[in-house]
Amino acid sequence: MAKNGKKKRSKRSGQRFKPKPEFRSQVEADLVDRLLYRFVVLVEHGLELMLCAPSELACKEFRQNPDLVYAA
Repeated sequence: MAKNGKKKRSKRSGQRFKPKPEFRSQVEADLVDRLLYRFVVLVEHGLELMLCAPSELACKEFRQNPDLVYAA
């Protein structure tokens, strides 16, 4: 037994063998490109909406900290 009455565990206890993940090469690169492009477009649109029509909470924060205001 180790100090303080606790059992000392071996370093390998609790570790199990996990197989390495395999890359799924069946996904076409063109499909990935299209999905990434659509994601970027959605993010850009969301950012435009947040900056053009900020929420009440954002407006309150802008009034308190005018340095944060973004002018498009």
